[in-house]
Amino acid sequence: MLHIVHNLRDEDAAEVAASHGRNAESLILRAVEQHETTVARCYGEPIAMWGVVPGPILVGGGVPWLLGTDKIVEHQVQLLRESRPWVQDALAEYKYLENYVDDRNETSKRWLKWLGFEFDEPEKYGVENRLFRRFYTGEL
Repeated sequence: MLHIVHNLRDEDAAEVAASHGRNAESLILRAVEQHETTVARCYGEPIAMWGVVPGPILVGGGVPWLLGTDKIVEHQVQLLRESRPWVQDALAEYKYLENYVDDRNETSKRWLKWLGFEFDEPEKYGVENRLFRRFYTGEL
């Protein structure tokens, strides 16, 4: 997992910094310690990791997250194939999924839209007060 942290896509590193103001390593390590995390590998090399943590506001809701290296672009077809079932599995555990995506992160927004997430208009969010979009799916 540290391989992913030390090789994050620029967009993912910028998003973590803008939203949480911490370095990615401490944020990811805390999530991994507290919740189940899945790691995608290609030829043995970790290229992405994701999970869902319980939502802080909505009872029964979850906060999905994914961080990856530049290799996820090279293997995007595989990621697309495997991510829809992951969302369905998450919705079987949590009735509602929501999080925020940095509005500058076009690749992530396209992927989330393909997965069926809906988006709110951009709003200022995070410690850097940058524009983010809330994305969500499921039943409230």
